[in-house]
Amino acid sequence: MSISAAEDSRLVGRAGSLLGALTAAIEVLDEVHRPATWQLASTDLEAAIESAGRLRGMVDTALAALVTEAHRRDLPSSSGLSRRDWLATLLPTTQPRDLADLTVVAESSALPVR
Repeated sequence: MSISAAEDSRLVGRAGSLLGALTAAIEVLDEVHRPATWQLASTDLEAAIESAGRLRGMVDTALAALVTEAHRRDLPSSSGLSRRDWLATLLPTTQPRDLADLTVVAESSALPVR
């Protein structure tokens, strides 16, 4: 699931920048990263699962867009590392397969379209 332009501009407008919006989201989620899930009613638990899934999709979309832009700017090459290894330094808790997938998506998205 991708973030719509309206949602993106609302977030950016609220926080002042994309980086500000991401930082604000992290701060909010950090406060509730260990919720007392056992206290949730079943319907609330289902709604929370759906919301977390939607958020995950939005984060994945944002991450792919950011890494694609980094590849367009050729940022990994200035590090002396491969693109996947460069990404691993920025995302140390990400699984190697996910790093490889993200690198492939970013590389193919950064190619000019004819």
